[in-house]
Amino acid sequence: MDFRIGGVFACLPAFVLAACGRTGLEPRVGGADATTATLPDAARDQRSASDRSCRWTGFAPQANYSGAGDSIAAGDFDGDGRVDIVVSAWGNGVREGTASVFLNRGDGTFALPATYSANLQAQSVAVGDFSGDGRLDFAVTNGLDQLDLFVNLGNGTFAPRARLNGPQEAVVMAAGDFNRDGRPDLAFTTQMDWIAVLLGDGAGGFAAPLTFPTGINVNSIAVDDFNRDGFPDLVVTSADWAGTCPGSGALCLPVGLAAGAVNVLINQGDGTFAAQSTYPAGNGTEAVTTGDFNGDGAPDITATNSVDDTLSVFFNTKDGSFAPQVTYPNAGSGTSALGEPFPGTGGGVAAADFDGDGDVDIVVMHGSSRDHNTGVILVLANQGDGTFRDPLSIPTTGLPMGFTVADFNGDGLPDVAAAMIGETLGVFLSTCE
Repeated sequence: MDFRIGGVFACLPAFVLAACGRTGLEPRVGGADATTATLPDAARDQRSASDRSCRWTGFAPQANYSGAGDSIAAGDFDGDGRVDIVVSAWGNGVREGTASVFLNRGDGTFALPATYSANLQAQSVAVGDFSGDGRLDFAVTNGLDQLDLFVNLGNGTFAPRARLNGPQEAVVMAAGDFNRDGRPDLAFTTQMDWIAVLLGDGAGGFAAPLTFPTGINVNSIAVDDFNRDGFPDLVVTSADWAGTCPGSGALCLPVGLAAGAVNVLINQGDGTFAAQSTYPAGNGTEAVTTGDFNGDGAPDITATNSVDDTLSVFFNTKDGSFAPQVTYPNAGSGTSALGEPFPGTGGGVAAADFDGDGDVDIVVMHGSSRDHNTGVILVLANQGDGTFRDPLSIPTTGLPMGFTVADFNGDGLPDVAAAMIGETLGVFLSTCE
């Protein structure tokens, strides 16, 4: 089973090989809220409804685990065929940042986390076999131009961090084999208004950053092969600043983020990228992910907009370019409060076939900067032609900061795990009848 996901700091690993039954390196996805990271491979489950023994009916009550953080990713770290979880968290000014690994007990419940010291400003997390030993490692980036690499010791435990040089002012990270040499690489959004790509050497090291210009306020990244040439491409979101426009009779956006866009960078076949193509989205564009929503064999793009609380869908024209957005109301990553410079809503977006009809659905984590205690999971069912039904809303306890989608209990249904504000991991197992 394959799933796709994204969210601001939410980025799922591009190399969850053991967890997803993969035999080669394939790109994953990337994120949304500025406190989350990525997660497991966010692709789609192509099975038909007749292949499932039951009909998806939603999620079981939220199961909570203490000791989580902000950014989340998933992979089979101990090699038992079950999907585990890693969550990174900022330090609090007294202690360092952390990375917490939750090992799956085999039934979709998780053991107490093993916690590893990371940088004070630990942010985005990504998973891959960076050391080349056949086991899944993970990396944590921070805003201090550093990258912490945690090498798997073979039983789901990890060596202390190896401190590497990272790109300047990195924000969100995603993994992919960009130069197709069989070794996982890393791509970062940065506060410098460019993307940085670090090509991996397959032994736990990375080359100096390659940089490519993007829009401003880039806060989410995803990986997919948009022009279907076999080389992973990139998509990032960006958003302009909003003004207060005093004295104007026009409708004004809140101070903070304004008109947004998705920006597509096509791989030139060697791990470098052509100049981006920009497609206007909604206001305060945040999380992004990909999926073949209309079933034509070409990956499409969806992104959440936090200021106007809409979801944008961009259909691939089959050559790596995209048609103008189709929007859905009340399906964004939340609404930002007036006067706040950033939406701060948490959340993200993912793609997976929840109802088992063979069509890729969309799931959004929705929150609000006005209420840090609750959020909702929004599931938009694909109607079979790339259009979506009104969202099914499922409440959460706590504000989601980032999330991932994977089959945690091995029943063939996509589940959800979310890093919640207050260092709680919330797990939502799919139910069916």
